[in-house]
Amino acid sequence: MVGISSMIIIKDDNQGTDEKAAFKDLKLISGGTNNIEDEVEIVRSRSVIKKIISEKNLNFQYFIEGRTGFVKSEFYKNSPVSINCNEVKAPSFFEIKIINKNKFKWSDDQFVKTHTFSDQLKHNGNTIKISNTFFTSNYIGKTIQVNLTPINNLISSYIGRLKTKTSKRSNIVQIEFTDHLENRGLDFVNELVNQYNIRSINDKNEISNNTKEFIDRRLTLITEELGEVDLDVASFKQSNNIVDLVTNTGIDLNNSDQFDKVLNGIDTEITIVNEISKELKSYKNHQLIPEILPEGVSKTEVNKFNEIVLKRKALLETANENHPSVLQLDKNINELRAIINDNLITFQKGLSIKRNKILGQFNQSINRVSQFPNQEKAIRSIERKQNVKETLFYTSYKNEKKLNYP
Repeated sequence: MVGISSMIIIKDDNQGTDEKAAFKDLKLISGGTNNIEDEVEIVRSRSVIKKIISEKNLNFQYFIEGRTGFVKSEFYKNSPVSINCNEVKAPSFFEIKIINKNKFKWSDDQFVKTHTFSDQLKHNGNTIKISNTFFTSNYIGKTIQVNLTPINNLISSYIGRLKTKTSKRSNIVQIEFTDHLENRGLDFVNELVNQYNIRSINDKNEISNNTKEFIDRRLTLITEELGEVDLDVASFKQSNNIVDLVTNTGIDLNNSDQFDKVLNGIDTEITIVNEISKELKSYKNHQLIPEILPEGVSKTEVNKFNEIVLKRKALLETANENHPSVLQLDKNINELRAIINDNLITFQKGLSIKRNKILGQFNQSINRVSQFPNQEKAIRSIERKQNVKETLFYTSYKNEKKLNYP
């Protein structure tokens, strides 16, 4: 047996990503850490090993008898014949004697028959196509033994030969794998690293796509609402014969404008939180949460929630929903969802208190400087809604472009 070593760098969710950068303008951030043991479970999972065996056709084996007194040797990548079988449903063992580059003699425990390469054959419920290769002419007159094994029958063997080592001070996982064919061992390990990287990318893309879908829905809604607010402003001014209160009265409202800016910011945050809360209520239990919570709301629970949802999805590839591990993850998901909802409610209350305080100061300012305080308050309220919608629209549009994958 030959030992093959390599390493995997565990994905780091603390590193910046496009979806996180997309929310800087709204001070929306996210972060988190990964559990190394959880990532090792993914590396050694049956679903990953099954994928590797399938991708590399490791369940197809080719042998040739050695000289008298010698054990048979196994081919890998240099076999004189090649098997194509979409799914090995049952073990198959047969022999192929190469007659020439175009023909071979098939034999198993029941039949002996001559075929042409590329013929489609049936054996033990498997549909098999046998082709010649670049090496065929070197083995004319030789007998090749072929062994096809269902992938599920090999998974435990590959997992048993795969060892992993971790360090608490590093996010690197050391991999050791043994196989009696060095090239096959190298292919297995390289594909294991490749599959882990693909899975990491797919996980990030799934979260990013979920975030992008949230933004797209929000962008459509804000576009409609912005048009309605524009009509409200025009209608109010027309019905009250108002062109511009500041121009008409000649009064400097700079102080009020400062309150307006603060209120616009608070109203924008409140709108975002309300939309996220509404979105969460409509989500199914195992749907990913967009990583766009506003600054001031804990991101730890959201990151952990999404991590567990993805882990549950991976586990369901080899277990059913009643499996103890899946049930435990369901419990964790429900607990985290409740915590996230509580955090949003607390944050909403804090924003409302802050808004009421600023609004009181704003109204006092309007009363002091305006000859038309009721009209001024009304038009400012409508224009503030307009400003909030415009801010949300332009930010969402810009973020949608950042998250738009080619």
